[in-house]
Formats: sequence, C-alpha cells, structure tokens
Amino acid sequence: MANLTEFSANRSKMKVAIGGGALLLVLIYFGLTALASSRAEERLKAHLIEMGHPYAVQWESVSSSPFGGTIKLQGVQLNLEIENRWSGNSFYRASAESVTLKGFNSKDVPEKAEFRLESVEFPSILQNQRERNLLRRMVDGSVVSNWVQESGRSEIPPFTLQAAWNTKRDSLSVDWSLTLDEMFSAKGKQHLEGPLASVSDRLDPEQLAMNPLESFIDLAMYASQVGISRFDLEVRDLGMMSRTNLLAQRYMVANREVEKTSAAAERLRDRAQQSCETDYSELFTNSNACERLGEFYSAKRTTLELTASGKDALTFADFQRGGDALLKLRLQPELR
Repeated sequence: MANLTEFSANRSKMKVAIGGGALLLVLIYFGLTALASSRAEERLKAHLIEMGHPYAVQWESVSSSPFGGTIKLQGVQLNLEIENRWSGNSFYRASAESVTLKGFNSKDVPEKAEFRLESVEFPSILQNQRERNLLRRMVDGSVVSNWVQESGRSEIPPFTLQAAWNTKRDSLSVDWSLTLDEMFSAKGKQHLEGPLASVSDRLDPEQLAMNPLESFIDLAMYASQVGISRFDLEVRDLGMMSRTNLLAQRYMVANREVEKTSAAAERLRDRAQQSCETDYSELFTNSNACERLGEFYSAKRTTLELTASGKDALTFADFQRGGDALLKLRLQPELR
C-alpha cells in the first residue's frame, strides 16, 4: 500500500514522475517543432543530420494536414547513445505508437499548441546488471514505479500523454491528460500568471554561460513573481487502487491483524482518512475532504477531484511567507 507519510513530507508539491515529459523534451530537441509543414519529413531528417544524430529518431510513416498545422508520426523510435569512456555508454531509448503535433509551424516555441504521445514505452538496456537507458532508469526510480509494484505488477505499462497550452506575455494555460492502462488516468488544468516573458528571455543559454551568477539571480527574481491562479486535477482509478487494496487486505488477514478482509478494508480507509486529517484537514475548504480521500485510497470511490482557483495568483514567494493559510485563502482548494 502506498505510504501516505511520503506525501506528507512533500506538502508543497506533488510529484508524479513517469517520464513522459522527458520524452517530449528529447523529441522537441531533435527538431519536432520543424515538422508541421508540407516538407515535414525532409526537414526533420535534415535537422537530425545538423545535430549530428541522423538516426536518433526514426518512424514508420508521417502524415500532415494540407496547411501544415497538424502532423502525425506512426511507429516512432528514439535511440540516442551517449559515449562515456569511464562509466560506459548510456542511452535515451523510447518508443511510441504515434506522436501527434498541432501548432508547431515555426522554429520558435509556439504560443498555442497541442501534442499527444500514444502508447509510450521505455525498453530496458541492462549491461553488467546496470540499467543503461536513462529514461527507463528515471521511470524505475519514480514514485509511480512503487505504485505499480504495490498493485501487483512488475513494470509500468505503456502510457498516453496529451497536453495543450495557450500562452500570452504574462499568462500560461495548460490542459493535460495522462493514462496508464489498467492503472489510473489523470487530467488537469493549470493557469500561471506573472512575468513569464521576462523569465523566458532570461533562459538564454549564452547569457547564462557568460554571467552565470548574475543571470541566475536575475532569473530567480522574475521567477519568484510567477504564480498559479488555477489548479484543477482529476484522478480516476483504472484498477490500481482496487488491486493494491486487495493485496493489502490479504496481508493483514495473513498477519492476523484482522480476521476478515472486510475489516481490513475499513481499517485501511480509516488510516488514510486519519493521516489526511492530521496533515491536510486545515488546507481544504470542504469539511469532508479527508473522508473523500479515504474512500478513494481504499477503493470505495473511483474518482478524486481537486479544484483550486482565485482572483489573485499565489506565487512561490507568497507561499513561503504565508504557507498553507495563505494558499487556502487565495485559492480556496476543495477535494471532492
């Protein structure tokens, strides 16, 4: 059973590291922003050659819209090898059934765009009992890997990640969804406000290299003024919580903590609810928030929704100063 104390130790942030973002960044790095045009395939191949990695990304087929707004790659394979004479070569290796991009019409980062990575996997590359696929290593070390094992599975199943963003000079809205087959699905909507353009301008690699300390201080100053004004999240159980609870109930009966699995189920729900009441009850505006969490954690409910929004954005500096009390006042979080 997932340990709730792990969440309590990281109250200011929720980490769900499953590697989809890393794959996206690598693909974009190798020129996927140049794909949305009638010459998408030729431009991508030319860009890979310019980067010195002509075979890093391969695909079975490419299709694009007549106006170059949407492009879809089928059977995508990422295979990048990094040489290291001391520790041995490492790899960035991944596969996706398809990669779909919309709005990547220019070399610049688009203000409004969408992407979808379908059935993503990170194959294992073992050498001398050490994982050489850095993407696979990252996934295996994530909290999601622990959830998978606690639900009775040995490996993270293929996942599908979809996201869309709309950015203006001082705001950014992101909609996203994530599905792990027979585990869980999640979808969210977040809205950031603040000097985002100033932060972006100060991420220039050359400037950071020339004046690292001064540039970092300047960047941190502007980044601290960026805040969140909306955070919506919905999680749906696709079998992970029910399997985890069944296994935990059997262990409790086998260890004679309880006599019946029904009693074990009630105890698991009570533990989750009590842990929430100890650490989170003052954070939510609805009085039954921890009851909802306990029901989801014990597989009595299949969905859990978190909503938080306010007129004024909450910056990291604000949270450092005001803590949970200011977060509750500013964003009015509710767990349903």
